[in-house]
Amino acid sequence: MKNNMFIGLALIAAGLLLGLYNLGYISWSIWMAIADLWPLVFVVIGVSIIFKHKPWVNGLAWIVFLASLVAYGFYMSSTSPGTWRSGLPGSQFREYQERSFSYDYGEDIKNAKLSLELGAGNITVASESNKLLSAATTNPYIESNPVIEGENASFEFATERMGMMPMGRDSYSYDFRLGSKAIWDIEVDCGAIDSNLDLTEIPVSSLDIDSGAADIEIKIGSLQKDSSISIDSGASDISITVPVSSGVRVSLDAALKSNNLDSLAWIKKDDYYESPNYDQAENKINIELNTGVGNFQLTQTGESI
Repeated sequence: MKNNMFIGLALIAAGLLLGLYNLGYISWSIWMAIADLWPLVFVVIGVSIIFKHKPWVNGLAWIVFLASLVAYGFYMSSTSPGTWRSGLPGSQFREYQERSFSYDYGEDIKNAKLSLELGAGNITVASESNKLLSAATTNPYIESNPVIEGENASFEFATERMGMMPMGRDSYSYDFRLGSKAIWDIEVDCGAIDSNLDLTEIPVSSLDIDSGAADIEIKIGSLQKDSSISIDSGASDISITVPVSSGVRVSLDAALKSNNLDSLAWIKKDDYYESPNYDQAENKINIELNTGVGNFQLTQTGESI
């Protein structure tokens, strides 16, 4: 009975580990770790046979095996990141042809929405002068679902689910270019991401990021009267650049290791910081952070951007 309990707990732990990787919350490849350490399975089975009357030994053997996978994966991802940020053994040698998407302006389009559900990867967003939206990615499994109705346009990009087997999503890159003639709402729902979002030339009404571990860099301008940025993530390094002329409010619900808000001489009210010109500014930016342990840096530019 106890033996079955320990094996059951080990299987639950293994399932959670694989699930976290598939969702992008683990940035190293569990499959690479299994490929290197699979002979240890025979050791665990041997221990189970020898100590079949001691279920706690069997359970401990499986727990040690899973702990070894985790420790080995994190160690190898730090020493050989180019190899270990890939989905399957050998997948780091694959070369995918870049895919591109392009959508022209419609005469009536005033509002646009970009929704991204991409797993893990590198995401870049910048401005586009001639197109409503253009995109390029190395992900061969991405799906695009554009909907254009009257004044509104909506673009959804999502990674096709390939069953339970991750397909090297960590190595994919995504480059999105947005037109500046429409007001944009942007939603990012991803796993572990490295992102650079240059929104200085794009009117952005809202930016909502929900991610796992993340390295996020955002630059936002004053083209929209009211803009909101919401970030809900795990352990993250976040950098946001705003115009000095904008009124900015930052709400924190985060276990940050460091932030520079106290050095800005802003007004602190309850759980948020507010720039001295917030009430008078024509352009207001509201930032809400809900993150795990991480770092946050806010920078003001000398000119309106």
